[in-house]
Amino acid sequence: MICLTCGNKMPEDAYFCGLCGAKIRDKVSETVHHFTPHGGVKTTVCYFDINHEPCVKEKACFMEFREYDAVGNEIYTFTAHKKIKDE
Repeated sequence: MICLTCGNKMPEDAYFCGLCGAKIRDKVSETVHHFTPHGGVKTTVCYFDINHEPCVKEKACFMEFREYDAVGNEIYTFTAHKKIKDE
């Protein structure tokens, strides 16, 4: 897992960043364990608002997907724009 505050790489089960102390686990990211299209075993999704600040899933405009292999190496990253419904 990557700290959204300082970019420090940490274990997937971390709750706080060991470098800057930022809270890691909350509703701004999710980890899904599954086989990925690029040969990985899990995907982490982080949610960002229109200003690219971390936010809860329901208010997200952008999502960053990171795929990891079995030993925790990041193997693929991409960002997607969430379609916003017209009201």
